[in-house]
Amino acid sequence: DHLFENVVDGDVLPDGHVVVADGGSTLQVIVLSSSGTIDTVFGGPGDGPGEFREISAVTHWDSATLVVDDPRSGRLSLFRSGRLVRDARLGNAARLKLLGTDASGVLPMVGKSTGDVERGHSDHRYGWRC
Repeated sequence: DHLFENVVDGDVLPDGHVVVADGGSTLQVIVLSSSGTIDTVFGGPGDGPGEFREISAVTHWDSATLVVDDPRSGRLSLFRSGRLVRDARLGNAARLKLLGTDASGVLPMVGKSTGDVERGHSDHRYGWRC
């Protein structure tokens, strides 16, 4: 069993599994089967590989890969079956929001700089390809 503390994001995978990002003190990502049972739990607080300082978003890259946004660490982390595959450092990750993936495998993100928010300018779009 898992007691969710602060659900910050979620996603439904192509195979029917549901992914939930718990941004509470546990800082974990929980993968539930289509019947609602816990399949995989990964993450946790920290600065090491596979750990998070904050979780702001989770989305699927493809049917087997999850992407977790950790803006306090300034990185995106890719996981397969609960195992860390790759970290990507993004200097301005704290200002980006994951939008999901597109058909070509690009992970679109949107963000605003502080000055743009103050001046009312539109979002800047970014793309990241594995």
